[in-house]
Amino acid sequence: MPKPYEVDEMYLPLQRLTRYRFHLVGSLIREKSYFLTILFLKFSNYGDVFSDVFGATSRSLITDFYSPEEIINTPLEDMVQFLVDKGHNHFAEPEQLAKELKRISRESYRLQPRLTDSVESNPGNQHEQHPVL
Repeated sequence: MPKPYEVDEMYLPLQRLTRYRFHLVGSLIREKSYFLTILFLKFSNYGDVFSDVFGATSRSLITDFYSPEEIINTPLEDMVQFLVDKGHNHFAEPEQLAKELKRISRESYRLQPRLTDSVESNPGNQHEQHPVL
């Protein structure tokens, strides 16, 4: 039978690690929620295209394209190549996905011009600060 001090020696480090993990998970959830809110302001229909907004291809798209206008102005062939490269050729129909991205970029809610700069710079900056997202 373990002595009482032996149980405490095993219990306390595990308790602290568990509490720290709980804190980290809560922080990650809050940051992801905040990021999604800002992304919605920037690009309201973005979640309709990617099943995982935090996936590798989606993250690359968010950081490489400053605004929905950039997606609209990028030639279709370049967008398809971008999706093939960043998606490691995992998309069954990258051209269809590129067309869908351009469509939702055009249909996306537009902010007033005076608010655009602060919102458009935020998701990319936050994503650089938190690469785990």
